[in-house]
Amino acid sequence: MHRVVCAIDCGTAVNPGTVAQQMESSLVYALSAALFGRIDIVGGVVQQSSFPSYPMVRDGGWCSPPRSGRLASA
Repeated sequence: MHRVVCAIDCGTAVNPGTVAQQMESSLVYALSAALFGRIDIVGGVVQQSSFPSYPMVRDGGWCSPPRSGRLASA
């Protein structure tokens, strides 16, 4: 993956940095679900316990794009 683009209509951004962070984290969560998301069941028991055993795309890993986030007002 070379580029990801996302857009949001959040109204007035009181803290634009927080808006950008929310957008970035939602992309990480979506990519993690798409790439790694699965539930393993062995003997009728789910093997994943919670977030500690859920693999996530990590910053600095193979999928760490340069950040060029921009906020614009319509």
